[in-house]
Order: sequence, then structure tokens, then C-alpha cells
Amino acid sequence: KGPKCFVLDSTDPAKLKAILGWIESHSESIEAGLKSTLVVGMALGMTSFEPVFNLEKLAALYDKLGIDSQSNFVYMTLPGSVLDRFAGPRGY
Repeated sequence: KGPKCFVLDSTDPAKLKAILGWIESHSESIEAGLKSTLVVGMALGMTSFEPVFNLEKLAALYDKLGIDSQSNFVYMTLPGSVLDRFAGPRGY
């Protein structure tokens, strides 16, 4: 019951797959689960690529399923960082 928090701190595809599997198994469908998911990207460095890698994968999934990711994605980082340059133009 209540909110569930997953920390995805690597680019290991098995971790993302496990998270998506949990979301799907605890929702009506993967689409319904993703629509009620808040994705938070965070990078404390200017060149951290892991958050961008994972946000790209998730954004592609949202796009594939026809879900507007802008209302589900937020990010925290330094201005001008790799993450900022990825997420800012997408309206996250």
C-alpha cells in the first residue's frame, strides 16, 4: 500500500526490466502503471550519463505506448549538465 520507490542507479538493463515487471504486475496494464508513475532523474555532476541513459529508455517506452512523458518525468541537476541538456528541451 502507498507509494513504491525504486532506485535505478546503474545502466544494467536487468534492473530496469525488473522495475517495469513489478509495475506491470501490480497494475491493470503496463500503460496504466506508467501513467501513474513519477520518474525522477537526478545527477550531481555535469557529465553523469547514467540518468540520461535510463531516462532515454523510459522516454522511448512512454513514446512507444503513446503516453505523454512530460507529466510523469522531473529532473534535478546542475544547469548545463548532460541531464539538463537532455531533459530540459523535453519539458521535464
